[in-house]
Amino acid sequence: MIFSQYNIMNTVFVYILSFTILIFVATFPTQYITNNVKTTWYKCIAPSFSPPSYVFPIVWTILYTLLAIALAQTIMLPNSNTKFWLLGFYAYNLAQNMSWPYFFFELHEVKTALFVLIEMIFSTSIILWQSYRVLPPWVGHILVPYLLWLCFATILNTASVFKTCA
Repeated sequence: MIFSQYNIMNTVFVYILSFTILIFVATFPTQYITNNVKTTWYKCIAPSFSPPSYVFPIVWTILYTLLAIALAQTIMLPNSNTKFWLLGFYAYNLAQNMSWPYFFFELHEVKTALFVLIEMIFSTSIILWQSYRVLPPWVGHILVPYLLWLCFATILNTASVFKTCA
């Protein structure tokens, strides 16, 4: 019994570690794009209530780790339509997450970036809802900070849309 519990915990750890690495590798290129936060353009459109730039990597490290844990739990579900839909929404959400900095910082397409954030909130809400339905409640709980951060990012992005720079 102890041996099988050890194998289960080992499997969970491997999944979590694998997905954490995958998410960090997949989002690594955004670090180069987000270097534009020091530009005159960004300083002009950034709302006054925007957090200092050092906050973002700390928050995203925590959020990506929580996402990896939730994703690992989803992977371990028995095969079903719900599992595959959830995995599809995770993939879509990660693609959106990778595209937002490109639209916002690289292309300066602030309205397009806002649309991407709204899509991210929608896909995250579906992931959250389904996680509460088919996974232990704690999995849904650890996704709530991600949804809240996306809502805050949407407020920041919206403020940037309406900010006029001379």
